[in-house]
Amino acid sequence: MKRFWPWLRILGALAILGVLVWHVGTGAFLDGLREVDAGGIVAALGIGFATTIFSAWRWCLVARRLSLELSLGSAVREYYRALFLNGVLPAGVLGDVNRAVQHGREAGDVPRGVRAVVLERTAGQIMVIGASVAVVLSAPSVVPPPIDGIVTVAGVVVVVLALAVIVTGMTAGRRWIHSGSRWRRGFAVTLADVRLGLLTKETWPGVSLLSAATLAGHLALFVVAARAAGVTAPVGDLLPLMILALLAMGLPLNIGGWGPREGVCALLFGAAGLGSAQGVTVAVVYGVLALVSSLPGAGILLARSVRSHRTDRRNPMTVERVVETRLPTHYGVFRAYGYLDADGTEQMALVHGDVATFGTLARVHSECLTGDVFGSMHCECGDQLAAALRAIVDEGAGVLVYAQGHEGRGIGLLAKLKAMRLQDEGLDTVEANIALGLPVDARDYRAAAEILTDLGVRSVRLLSNNPAKVDQLKRHGVRISERVPLLVTPNDENLRYLRTKQERMHHFLPHLDLAGSSERGQSLPEALHQ
Repeated sequence: MKRFWPWLRILGALAILGVLVWHVGTGAFLDGLREVDAGGIVAALGIGFATTIFSAWRWCLVARRLSLELSLGSAVREYYRALFLNGVLPAGVLGDVNRAVQHGREAGDVPRGVRAVVLERTAGQIMVIGASVAVVLSAPSVVPPPIDGIVTVAGVVVVVLALAVIVTGMTAGRRWIHSGSRWRRGFAVTLADVRLGLLTKETWPGVSLLSAATLAGHLALFVVAARAAGVTAPVGDLLPLMILALLAMGLPLNIGGWGPREGVCALLFGAAGLGSAQGVTVAVVYGVLALVSSLPGAGILLARSVRSHRTDRRNPMTVERVVETRLPTHYGVFRAYGYLDADGTEQMALVHGDVATFGTLARVHSECLTGDVFGSMHCECGDQLAAALRAIVDEGAGVLVYAQGHEGRGIGLLAKLKAMRLQDEGLDTVEANIALGLPVDARDYRAAAEILTDLGVRSVRLLSNNPAKVDQLKRHGVRISERVPLLVTPNDENLRYLRTKQERMHHFLPHLDLAGSSERGQSLPEALHQ
């Protein structure tokens, strides 16, 4: 049944449109196409811009409460793109599906990304259902059967579901979140997200206000459509009909929004004495204007495609994959990929599991002979390398790029040894590099970024404490959905070095605040594990 449902939806919409053609003829549909003029197009673009801003803002509120990063600018672009795809593809929701999955992948949490979009759209539908119930209660004479019954049932379902969510969340939610049953645990997580995304005092006022503003925008576009179609009835008489038409657009029997809207408008306008054919014409004009209002989404799709093509042409790969082989290690089994950089530098990546996806756990590890090979206690590099490999294996999938040419933050092995000598004489790691006339950090992450691209990695959760590394990788096109701290226990030898990285290079090292061993006469590991 699941496989046939999309086709049933399309057939249902076609059946509705077929009945309308048989009942009112093709003239009502053709009139709707002819009545769209330049003024209507300008109004549609302006109203569409406002409603898209409101809807995208609502999405941001919900997503951020679910701990998903989403800027308003990104939300507006993705919302426009989704609206356009909704309007030109069957079912009318495929754009939203793409928006949800894409954002979830970029954020490293597809289920929560999907829930954020579902909750955001649900909030909008609840506002429409509430307005429709208000129409039935305040003006029952304008609502012919069976629409009055459908609206009543929809209102009751919303109330019952809301009460069920609240009661279940209060009685079983916290218990089930630790349940051994995957279904109970998933249900509890979903309930928690519903509460966070829609029901807390931090979200529901803003979500409700933005949903009301979005509804007002859709109604304004309907008024523009009615006037373009030649309807002269007062706006107050038209609004109840338009609210119910918007409710019909949410029914799961449509082709890009077409079908139920035209049927309900024919029924409502006919019952109101305005003529069924006129109702169909208004619905058709609205459908065309709604599609026009989403056209910026087509521009965004085109611009993204052109930009991607130009980027590929302007930035050809400078690394070449030379070899791939199996590499068993003490941490687990990896695939080792060997690369040759444009300047002849040999590079290497270790891959565990499937990494050609979004939100891949990744570490770009700078070459450190003294730490990685000889176990130097002057830095934390060797411990971080081991911790990263363990984390990747525990995750089940991930990649570690071992960046050659990064020795001593890019100044080379001999210069690093000279800097270490200056540190023994009292300078910190930043001062030592400056005293040698060398940059504090000379690393280039272009090769690492290209290796991640070659491996098919779409976005990463980056194991790093270094904000500069994050910024550089982003500039080279790596999409970073999350920075994952990689904290290892310091020792008495490297504490001063690490504090310099924390204070002068802004590395994220909060665990150093626990290291008060010198005052208590303890070793650092003892202090941290007390």
